[in-house]
Amino acid sequence: LTITGFAHPIDGQEITVVSVGAGDAFLSHQTGSAAGNQLTNTVTSGLTPLAAGSGSARYVYDGTSAKWRLVGHEQGAWIVPAFSAADYTGSGSMT
Repeated sequence: LTITGFAHPIDGQEITVVSVGAGDAFLSHQTGSAAGNQLTNTVTSGLTPLAAGSGSARYVYDGTSAKWRLVGHEQGAWIVPAFSAADYTGSGSMT
Protein backbone atom coordinates (compact mmCIF):
# COMPACT_ATOMS: atom_id res chain seq x y z
CA LEU A 1 0.00 0.00 0.00
CA THR A 2 1.28 3.47 -0.87
CA ILE A 3 -0.59 6.51 0.47
CA THR A 4 -0.07 9.69 -1.56
CA GLY A 5 -2.21 12.22 0.31
CA PHE A 6 -5.37 13.06 2.22
CA ALA A 7 -8.29 14.99 0.77
CA HIS A 8 -10.17 17.99 2.22
CA PRO A 9 -7.47 19.19 4.64
CA ILE A 10 -7.94 21.96 7.21
CA ASP A 11 -5.03 24.09 8.44
CA GLY A 12 -3.63 22.56 11.64
CA GLN A 13 -5.48 19.25 11.20
CA GLU A 14 -3.56 16.18 12.46
CA ILE A 15 -3.71 12.64 11.08
CA THR A 16 -2.01 9.56 12.48
CA VAL A 17 -1.48 6.61 10.14
CA VAL A 18 -0.97 3.22 11.81
CA SER A 19 0.01 0.07 9.92
CA VAL A 20 -2.22 -2.76 11.16
CA GLY A 21 -2.19 -5.16 8.20
CA ALA A 22 0.11 -7.96 7.12
CA GLY A 23 1.97 -5.94 4.46
CA ASP A 24 4.32 -2.97 4.61
CA ALA A 25 2.83 0.46 3.91
CA PHE A 26 4.57 3.45 2.35
CA LEU A 27 3.86 7.18 2.45
CA SER A 28 4.69 9.09 -0.73
CA HIS A 29 6.68 12.33 -0.81
CA GLN A 30 5.05 15.09 -2.90
CA THR A 31 3.72 12.81 -5.65
CA GLY A 32 0.53 11.05 -6.67
CA SER A 33 -2.14 13.39 -5.28
CA ALA A 34 -3.42 16.87 -6.05
CA ALA A 35 -0.90 19.48 -4.86
CA GLY A 36 -2.94 20.60 -1.83
CA ASN A 37 -3.40 17.02 -0.60
CA GLN A 38 0.20 15.81 -0.90
CA LEU A 39 2.40 14.50 1.89
CA THR A 40 5.86 15.95 2.53
CA ASN A 41 8.70 15.36 4.95
CA THR A 42 12.02 17.06 5.67
CA VAL A 43 14.04 13.88 6.19
CA THR A 44 13.91 12.02 2.87
CA SER A 45 12.79 12.62 -0.68
CA GLY A 46 11.50 9.10 -1.18
CA LEU A 47 8.89 6.86 0.37
CA THR A 48 8.44 6.83 4.15
CA PRO A 49 8.08 3.17 5.23
CA LEU A 50 5.75 1.71 7.86
CA ALA A 51 6.48 -1.92 8.79
CA ALA A 52 3.60 -4.37 8.68
CA GLY A 53 1.53 -4.23 11.84
CA SER A 54 3.85 -1.92 13.79
CA GLY A 55 4.71 1.33 11.95
CA SER A 56 3.08 4.71 12.43
CA ALA A 57 3.37 8.26 11.14
CA ARG A 58 1.80 11.55 12.20
CA TYR A 59 1.07 14.41 9.80
CA VAL A 60 -0.09 17.99 10.40
CA TYR A 61 -1.60 20.03 7.58
CA ASP A 62 0.25 23.30 6.91
CA GLY A 63 -2.18 25.68 5.20
CA THR A 64 0.60 28.12 4.27
CA SER A 65 2.50 25.60 2.14
CA ALA A 66 -0.65 23.56 1.36
CA LYS A 67 1.06 20.28 2.34
CA TRP A 68 0.71 17.55 4.93
CA ARG A 69 3.97 17.75 6.95
CA LEU A 70 5.44 14.65 8.59
CA VAL A 71 5.98 15.49 12.28
CA GLY A 72 6.45 12.00 13.73
CA HIS A 73 7.52 8.63 12.35
CA GLU A 74 8.08 5.19 13.87
CA GLN A 75 9.01 2.71 11.17
CA GLY A 76 8.32 -0.29 13.42
CA ALA A 77 10.11 -3.55 12.63
CA TRP A 78 12.94 -3.90 10.11
CA ILE A 79 11.85 -3.79 6.46
CA VAL A 80 13.94 -6.06 4.26
CA PRO A 81 13.73 -5.16 0.55
CA ALA A 82 13.60 -7.99 -1.96
CA PHE A 83 17.08 -8.73 -3.37
CA SER A 84 17.63 -8.04 -7.05
CA ALA A 85 21.08 -8.48 -8.59
CA ALA A 86 20.12 -5.82 -11.15
CA ASP A 87 20.30 -3.22 -8.32
CA TYR A 88 24.09 -3.70 -8.16
CA THR A 89 26.54 -2.93 -10.95
CA GLY A 90 30.27 -2.71 -11.43
CA SER A 91 32.37 -0.52 -13.67
CA GLY A 92 35.24 -1.39 -16.00
CA SER A 93 36.42 -4.95 -15.43
CA MET A 94 34.31 -5.50 -12.32
CA THR A 95 31.74 -8.28 -12.38
